[in-house]
Amino acid sequence: MLNLTFSVLAEQYQFEKNDNYILIETDFEFISINKTNSNNYFTECSDLIRFISNDFEEDEYQRSDHNIHAVYFLPSHKQKELIKHINQEEIIDELEVYYTLEMKESFRVSYSIRREVVNIPHRDRSSCSTSFYGVDEEVGLDALIKTAEELLKLNAMKDFEIAVGTIFGEMGLLEKGYKIKTENPQSKHYNFWKFCERKTGKSFFDIGKSFKMISREEVSL
Repeated sequence: MLNLTFSVLAEQYQFEKNDNYILIETDFEFISINKTNSNNYFTECSDLIRFISNDFEEDEYQRSDHNIHAVYFLPSHKQKELIKHINQEEIIDELEVYYTLEMKESFRVSYSIRREVVNIPHRDRSSCSTSFYGVDEEVGLDALIKTAEELLKLNAMKDFEIAVGTIFGEMGLLEKGYKIKTENPQSKHYNFWKFCERKTGKSFFDIGKSFKMISREEVSL
């Protein structure tokens, strides 16, 4: 794990700051992060678990063992918006880069007005994040998959697929939750906000490249 102080983050990525908050620019909005508990924030973390939704058609978003499509790492509110417009066979300007070529050729352009960039208060930050799970100690793949399968027993994650990988330091900010989700190894939930691509040169496509889909058959439990 790589933990950077907020003063370093603010200087490196030109984030605004005041006495209590740092204002992070993501690809979609600005999010206020409370600086009073900086020990729970990280810019890099390995052995993260991402549950892959089956809301997208597999033939529209092809993925191989080493290339998971960027849509699977969008923050939840943007993923829901993308799915909504796919169902309506519309392309919304703000998310156009994530549609497949076939969709761009056959869907009609949406008349949705592109939203102005908004500021999200600290209390609402989790609604604009991408969810991951991670373990505090270094474990092997078998233990990581066992943890993921324990988490899959939660109703909210039923029928999701498993991907594991790393968030690198230049990608964004991770916030580790307090509540222990599984024991032995202990796992916790992470909120992730991707730093603005204009500042980092990194996209959601780059995040997908660092994650691998896991087949239950390739791991002996």
